Amino acid sequence: LIQALGTGVNGTYAVPEMMVVAIPNTNRTRDLTPTHTLKDFEGEETPMFEASGGNDAFFEFLTGELIPHIDDTYRTRNYRIFVGHSFGGITTINALYRITDTFDAYVSIDPSLWWDEQILLKQAREFFTEEDLSGKALYVAQANTLDPDNDMTNSHFASITQFDAIMEAYDESGIRYAFDYYPDDSHGSVPMIAEYDALRFIFEGFQIPIQRVISDPDGLVAHYRQVSDRMGKTFRAPHDLLQALTMVGTRRPDVPRRPLGREGQRVPGPKLLPGSAGPGRAGSRGGGEAGRVGGLGRELRPGGPRREGHRILSSPSTSTFRIFQTPSTGTRETSAS
Repeated sequence: LIQALGTGVNGTYAVPEMMVVAIPNTNRTRDLTPTHTLKDFEGEETPMFEASGGNDAFFEFLTGELIPHIDDTYRTRNYRIFVGHSFGGITTINALYRITDTFDAYVSIDPSLWWDEQILLKQAREFFTEEDLSGKALYVAQANTLDPDNDMTNSHFASITQFDAIMEAYDESGIRYAFDYYPDDSHGSVPMIAEYDALRFIFEGFQIPIQRVISDPDGLVAHYRQVSDRMGKTFRAPHDLLQALTMVGTRRPDVPRRPLGREGQRVPGPKLLPGSAGPGRAGSRGGGEAGRVGGLGRELRPGGPRREGHRILSSPSTSTFRIFQTPSTGTRETSAS
């Protein structure tokens, strides 16, 4: 998904290039729930939830250990997106409530807002009325978890619907908010399509009209300046895009034969940027139970190539977190496991 959208496959630069870092955990219920309770979504007590309520400790790990380690080990920028599904979905919303400034965008996929008698849902109206969340983004996805053969109230489905209603009626925070319902997807099938739609929402307008830029390279600078202004952080043209535009420009008589610099400005002289295609991109996306870190290419190890990029921490419903990290101009995607 990230490779298709952000690395220039078929000329596509719809999102920045990203690094994926996975964090396996040993107790999903402990780490991905905001409070301690034994009650499930039907109100019945279950010993499965005995260790619940560890969100605060998990957030301390993210802010006090993981993110500083990533920033110290790799050249990074401070744009982060937190993604979660199911219990990970309520972890994402609770992170927005409790460690607001840690991430710039939050993606909550079919979140378990029924948890502990809807404790996070009950905080939503006050939070989104009183907090200033300008520059932040929140995307919420809802799967079709309705059972036509069950006449009992579906608290999971109802809680998400109510959250969206609160946002529509009471949100005064300035946050960019989007909600999508997926009638043809279940709780288990919804994460992939929702992650795609979330990324396109967060990076709306990031994709540049390449044909127009080929004819007018100066438009490249203006485009990424507008993107940066809208996102509140600096974004630059991908290095591969600059190389591609330079190569095309040298072959077209209607385009001035001058290369583009790192920021997309024209630079004097006939010398082209080095290379034409760059390293290969064979690789796969990480995540899942094994806690793989996904990206493209070489292993990502301390002491390896230092890079500059943005991070996305992702908490799926499995016992794994992932970080998508977008390298800046002139770097290559890497992977680790």
